[in-house]
Amino acid sequence: MLYGVANSAPAKQTANPHALNEFRAAFEGRILPIADCFEHYAAEKTCLRRAGRPVDDFDLMIGCTALRHGLTLITRNTRHFSGIANLALENWIDTAPPVEGNDAR
Repeated sequence: MLYGVANSAPAKQTANPHALNEFRAAFEGRILPIADCFEHYAAEKTCLRRAGRPVDDFDLMIGCTALRHGLTLITRNTRHFSGIANLALENWIDTAPPVEGNDAR
């Protein structure tokens, strides 16, 4: 997001930093910290690369953050995350559970 602000069109360079600060304030205390995920990230990246199954850096960081915080990662792209050891994945799009009280008649 900082890159997007820095790369803004000149007409938006004044408004976008303010919009980013409002966004940050709206999510204060609800964004998972990642600093304590870097060691697991490095180890996992090494294992995956040696196995010939590299994962995009951002996706790997997302997966390692979910692992560190004991969370299930909800994504449609389960194939891309499936190489991350012990990561719980769910796809709610392609395997959506039936909605209660919504019977198709």
